[in-house]
Amino acid sequence: MIRGAGLGGLAGIPFKRGPFIRPLIRIYRPEILRYLKSRNVPFQEDLSNQDLRYLRARVRHHLIPELEKYSPSIIAQLNQTAALLEKDEQYLQEKVDELAGKIISCSGDSITIRRSELAELPQALSSRLIQKAVFNRIGRLRHIRAVHILSILKAAQGSREQGRVILPDGWSVRWNRNTLRVAPAIPDPEPMKRFTCEIDGPREVLIPETGEKIVFKKIQGPPNPSLFFRKDKKIARVDFDKLVWPLVIRNPRPGDRFRPLGMKGSKKVSRFFIDRKIPRALRSHIPLVLSGGEIVWIAGMEIGRAFSLDPQSSRVLEMKYLNMEI
Repeated sequence: MIRGAGLGGLAGIPFKRGPFIRPLIRIYRPEILRYLKSRNVPFQEDLSNQDLRYLRARVRHHLIPELEKYSPSIIAQLNQTAALLEKDEQYLQEKVDELAGKIISCSGDSITIRRSELAELPQALSSRLIQKAVFNRIGRLRHIRAVHILSILKAAQGSREQGRVILPDGWSVRWNRNTLRVAPAIPDPEPMKRFTCEIDGPREVLIPETGEKIVFKKIQGPPNPSLFFRKDKKIARVDFDKLVWPLVIRNPRPGDRFRPLGMKGSKKVSRFFIDRKIPRALRSHIPLVLSGGEIVWIAGMEIGRAFSLDPQSSRVLEMKYLNMEI
């Protein structure tokens, strides 16, 4: 209570939890001492019980005697309240166990929670589901505080499509549009430094910063109808005569906007990446091809509407992105 415990904490230590049974948990200390003395059974007392540096000792020797001045039966009353709360907690945990099989799954070294289902639950259940997922993966809740659980719950219910909550002892919860994942905390890679190069005509371009290549090839004559259809996302074809040379190849910059094929208006490149579920750490590695300051191609993903092929196209520029992983 002093540390801000939830219902489970206020219920106290249970008589049975997992394989552990505590047969003396409901027996008062004076009863145990009387029993031992009546049978001359030797016993050892933990000296830390008298050490006022510990909160439990200060509660026992200072707080409880003060409360007994107001209610002589305060210990029995607190125990009765804890017993009632324990029943409530048992019921909620049974509901959590039912839900866990539906929205929590294990894979490798991580545990995944389905975000939308979690967000729709009452907090009494969603917070316990988070605790269960964290406990099942980490094996303990010793350093997990209410602030961690509430931060994860806020992430599940919020509008941000991805992010991370850092947990103690080297763990984290990462979330995207669909899931929350409890796993060992892995530092985000350093963002790729800015790179830029220009080309005056079709050729092969090596990007030294990433070790990847883009091959530009001019195809003469009206495009074959098959060129309009993209089966390989690593290959894009645009109208050669709609381009302004030199072309610029660079990675994304803050504020970049893009007019994707098949969409009216424009969209921020950062939003485009989010919609495509591209991890944040990978985005600065993806090359953009620009003509006259406008994005022709987000390599491996989509071409700009202004450069698309049409029935009047007479020449084609084919771009092939090699060694990419998107």
